[in-house]
Amino acid sequence: MNDEVNRVNFVEIQQSIDAVYYETSNLKNMIQCQRIHKKSFQGYRNCFKGKTVVLMGAGPTAKRHKKIKDAVYVGVNNACLLPQVQFNYLFCQDFYMNAEKKHAILNYRKESCTKFFGIIPDKRIQSCRNTECAKHVRRCPKYYIIDGNAKTYYIYDLYQNKIALDIENEPLKADGIIFCALQFILHCHPSKIYIVGCDCTSGFFYESEITFDNTYMIEMWHEFKEYIDEFYSDIEIVSINPVGLKGLFIDYYDE
Repeated sequence: MNDEVNRVNFVEIQQSIDAVYYETSNLKNMIQCQRIHKKSFQGYRNCFKGKTVVLMGAGPTAKRHKKIKDAVYVGVNNACLLPQVQFNYLFCQDFYMNAEKKHAILNYRKESCTKFFGIIPDKRIQSCRNTECAKHVRRCPKYYIIDGNAKTYYIYDLYQNKIALDIENEPLKADGIIFCALQFILHCHPSKIYIVGCDCTSGFFYESEITFDNTYMIEMWHEFKEYIDEFYSDIEIVSINPVGLKGLFIDYYDE
């Protein structure tokens, strides 16, 4: 009986210690981001006012995209491989891709494209390593930030994962790089956003050694739709050739 009681007490104590550790980890995460985000995002608030922005993922439909004149282009990861557009901003935080594609990101339009490389906190990357569908995730090596002349930002650690009301002071929501880019765009507050290549399926517009199921992102997009309706209802959002996002925003299909 005593052994059983001791085991229960040990489990409860361990759970309490874990809870304190996670809270401490998230406090560390918040302090780090408030120092770094001021440097990375200050000056961008409302800077896209009156402009049109294209948010481009690397899903299969991206290869059908026809460049929109005078739009600001914000891409993620290897969307920079698209030959028909030139990105003004590029976000990346998961460097799982091969050396050739990493090289493409680091050297993409060095003088003309602002790069943002995300930092994945300790407990979140540990969880990725222990999760079958996320074992491919790799953190950004520090020298990439220098070689890519990139700004940095933090995403939320475990047990704290919200849409940032103010990206200059909060970590970014951690459910996918596309949402980090979206939070940046909302902070810049354009009049219209076109969503391209965010298919929420699997695969890319290019050949890749690694593919994974992105259907889980549909739920996250619905969460962001509610957030946008509440805080950015003046922004018109159009999905070009939507697949998983069909019916969520304004749908537009290329002929």
